[in-house]
Amino acid sequence: MVLSSKFVAATLGVVTGFAPIHAASPEDTPDVFYFRLDNYDSTDSYDTFELRNWDVTLNLFDSPADVIVSRLDISGEAGSTVEVFPKSNPLALDGAMYLLSNTTGLGITDVVSGTNQTAEYEDAITWMSGGSCLGLSVVIPDSGMASLYALSSGSVAWDGVDGVDACAGDAATVLIGAGNVNEHAGTLRDNAKVYNLTTPENCESQADHGDTSYSNMDAPIGPLAAHYHTRGAMYYVLYGQGGKFNDEGVENDVLMPGELRFVNTGVFYGPEELTKDTTFVASIHEVDPASLTPDGTAVEQHCAFACFEELDEGEAPSTCEFEA
Repeated sequence: MVLSSKFVAATLGVVTGFAPIHAASPEDTPDVFYFRLDNYDSTDSYDTFELRNWDVTLNLFDSPADVIVSRLDISGEAGSTVEVFPKSNPLALDGAMYLLSNTTGLGITDVVSGTNQTAEYEDAITWMSGGSCLGLSVVIPDSGMASLYALSSGSVAWDGVDGVDACAGDAATVLIGAGNVNEHAGTLRDNAKVYNLTTPENCESQADHGDTSYSNMDAPIGPLAAHYHTRGAMYYVLYGQGGKFNDEGVENDVLMPGELRFVNTGVFYGPEELTKDTTFVASIHEVDPASLTPDGTAVEQHCAFACFEELDEGEAPSTCEFEA
């Protein structure tokens, strides 16, 4: 596989901590990036959490805005509940957002509608619609530190707003966890959206869940042969021994608990090596939260989330592209 200049730059950023990458277009987005426990570039302190920031933003080939990755670290006594954003000071989102969580209980309150939901430990990932105004709480795990990775479409005002009267949006839509086969309602298992597979001849051997239009979240995942993704992917290790991803040119390609890995569209890597019985890894195949359609109905049309062909230089990878 021929390494692009952006892949080499991304690799240096991951392995050596060289100058971070700023994405203002899809061409500037790294091929692979590991968001480690300790490789963030800066920290902002708030009343209830420390916000870890990376000077890396992601912009996929059809992203309406940069996807920004941050991490909220919340300290407390094990088993206690911390109101990260109380109802009196809710988090107001302009764009949609994923939260990837290691807490044993993530409480989510829509302060507009009054609806309360809870994401359990192995739900791992939640999605909130743009325009949401939310109260958030976490149960502190035994380690004394709860962490929430935020993947947001555009920037977020992390100081919150002054009560429900300051919320400009409508009632929130919240999707939780990976769901089960043929049980998608309220979960992230499917993005029921009409996508067309480009250059299908380059994706004759493919990964596609028969009960989904476009398989978004898998958890827990198992080992998988070498492949590339049609819309990129994110991987999050909740617990266990971690996973090895065999990224070409990356010195340390093992993802450990509490860490996040991004791989861009069309980047061939693998195989994915992990032990499903003892390691919990969750994956998202719709990296940009703005691309999720929570009320979609396109269950009869499928688009593969991964292709197993290793392409020659100059061959175009297959992508799942939105049919307007």
